[in-house]
Amino acid sequence: WRRPEGDDNTAFGLGLGYNGGNWGLGGMFATVEGNYGAAGAWGRIGPFHNPTNIEGFKVNGWFDLGGNASLSGHYAHWEAADENDSGELGLLSGDDEADILAINLDFTLNSNWDGSLGYERVELDGFFDSAEMTWYTLGLGYNMGENADLMINYLFSDFDDTFFGKGGALGVQATVRF
Repeated sequence: WRRPEGDDNTAFGLGLGYNGGNWGLGGMFATVEGNYGAAGAWGRIGPFHNPTNIEGFKVNGWFDLGGNASLSGHYAHWEAADENDSGELGLLSGDDEADILAINLDFTLNSNWDGSLGYERVELDGFFDSAEMTWYTLGLGYNMGENADLMINYLFSDFDDTFFGKGGALGVQATVRF
């Protein structure tokens, strides 16, 4: 791993949250400069993981709908941290902006089965000439015992940009804990 030389290689985030028992709210401000690089994951904008040259805020909340369901979501707005950045390393540059809205409904069907429904919309203004991306997710989870789970997810993507296209993906994940 090589650290980029020069400036613009730091990140900063400040967040605050409240847990009210059956509901919660949170918010954060963050800036990630264009040359920042570190091991791990610090976020994503649509299909782009660990975006750099971004600055903005994120608010989130959740509410317990009863013993078997909860609703959660977040909204984020990001702009280019350095409008003069050429965009070579950063996701956003110039006047580019990104708005993200995500909503999830998680529910329990019975002692073995649970499920989830998700919606996420990303609008990139100025990036790829203003792309809009939407994902719909349906997930089912099965508890196979104390140390094993099976998850089945279907993700449908609807992009108005021909670079990314449209379509669906089916995922199956088996987990065994030792």
